[in-house]
Amino acid sequence: MIRIGASLQEAEDAVADAMTDVFNRWSQLRNPLGYPRTAATSNFVKTLSLVE
Repeated sequence: MIRIGASLQEAEDAVADAMTDVFNRWSQLRNPLGYPRTAATSNFVKTLSLVE
């Protein structure tokens, strides 16, 4: 997350939200090990669009 421009706090928030999503959707995920990174990146990008 930090490599794409997130601050430490933003990265922590995005990852925490992603892990919550993984926990809630575990049985529905086809690739539960790859999902958190994609979800965290998506969460961070969403926060950027809310700021603008």
